[in-house]
Amino acid sequence: MSKRAQPRTLVMAVVLVSAAAWLSACGSNSSFPDGGSATDARITDTGAPAGDGQQVSSDGSQQHCAKGPCCDPASGTFRPATVVCQQRAPELRCQLPNGCGSMRQRRTVSQHCSSVAAICDGAVSRGAWTDDTACASGQRCAGHGVCTSDPTCAANSCTSGLCCDPATKTFRPLGTPCSSTKEYTCGSTGCGAARTWRDATRSCSGASAACDGAATYSPYAPAASCSVTETCSGSGVCAANAVCKVTKPAVNVTPLQGPRGTLFNQPGFGFTPGGKATLYFNYPGGKVTNATKIADAQGSFSHSWATSPTATMGTYSYWAIDAITGTKSNTVQFKITIDPRVTVAPNKGPRGTVFVEQGTDFTPGGQVTLLFSYPDGKQTTATKIADAAGGFAHNFVTGPKTLVGSYIYHAVDVTTGIKSNSVTLAVTINPEVSVAPASGPRGTVFAEPGAGFTPYGTVTLNFLYPSGKVTTASKVADALGNYAHTFTTSTGTPTGTYTYWAMDDTTGIPSNKVSLVVLP
Repeated sequence: MSKRAQPRTLVMAVVLVSAAAWLSACGSNSSFPDGGSATDARITDTGAPAGDGQQVSSDGSQQHCAKGPCCDPASGTFRPATVVCQQRAPELRCQLPNGCGSMRQRRTVSQHCSSVAAICDGAVSRGAWTDDTACASGQRCAGHGVCTSDPTCAANSCTSGLCCDPATKTFRPLGTPCSSTKEYTCGSTGCGAARTWRDATRSCSGASAACDGAATYSPYAPAASCSVTETCSGSGVCAANAVCKVTKPAVNVTPLQGPRGTLFNQPGFGFTPGGKATLYFNYPGGKVTNATKIADAQGSFSHSWATSPTATMGTYSYWAIDAITGTKSNTVQFKITIDPRVTVAPNKGPRGTVFVEQGTDFTPGGQVTLLFSYPDGKQTTATKIADAAGGFAHNFVTGPKTLVGSYIYHAVDVTTGIKSNSVTLAVTINPEVSVAPASGPRGTVFAEPGAGFTPYGTVTLNFLYPSGKVTTASKVADALGNYAHTFTTSTGTPTGTYTYWAMDDTTGIPSNKVSLVVLP
């Protein structure tokens, strides 16, 4: 540099130093003539609004920030992407099923920081769906969780009730069970009365939210009896009665009779509270058994006997003795009655079948009358003597002439007059054909009878010729299901093997096939 240029260099340096000093004195918040600031002037192409205090290096990497929802004022750096910087308006939807008065659901929508800027411009996250508010009973939920009126909801809409579906806010369908209660009734009168109960199940009417439809009932079953100090009201409620005074232990039994398999309830009352009671049972044959019970705080106990299928039939006596006082109760009687049943096996078969017809639960050693109704209306009887267990066995042996059709069989216990159930057996057809002789020259007469067809029914006879031609003939079976037919050959009859079978037209059952040979 020449000596003449030095003054200019010194002037330029002074200007630059003065400019730097001026900027330093103004600071980052010094105003520009147009109302901006130093900070505003330094931010270029960062995507942040003016005044967010964001600083970026010359290579675009993060440096520091002064303010903004995603600027940490303590460190002057950008907040991480996990920080929620803004809660947006929640989203709504309809909960399925979308019925009348359906529920709406909502979820939160959150804006996160980006970790590279001070403004709130990061990812959006959504929370889990939760129940919000339900539409009115006359509305349905439309798109985006908007409740709109629906005329179809007005007729059967509801908000509560046993027959109101909470999901659809509509009446439950006709016949939907909605309540079940036990109904009691008195089985006898007087002190210590017996009671019975049944289940009453009520259903929805389909036209109301209330449980006001029809009711169905189970059969009545034995319930706990009233105590000896109580009587039973019309609704089956036991209540203390002053006329019922316990002067000594008492026992009861319900029901008073029943077939094998019956459950007999045998409670006791008026015994020493907490004391032992010995129960005695006298069987029909004279055998006596006993059992022990401990009375409760009221001096009562419960006992039951489930009779087995082999229990001795007849009258039983029952009483109990208070072991503390030695006092004997009253004696009650109950009876295991017969329950006569008949069976047949097999229940169908062709002529020649042996049908086994057994009976059970008749009076032991008693007479039994068996009655049979035939397919043609005829009735026959047979007599049997039941064994010690009340059973008997009988066979119906069918033969070639036994009527085809259905037979009905039942039996009557002569001692009691009780009739058993009825069973049905069927003698089915077993069509057969034959031919004689098996072969012969032209001029031979072949006998082709049939048996085992439906009595008085039509039969179609089929003949397969040696040439492959098939011809037919028709016959009517007699009262035994038989028919006769002949095949008379002549000098013009084709020689060879013929096949013959028949079809029972009533049942569609074919017979066996037989062959005959016409010789030259």
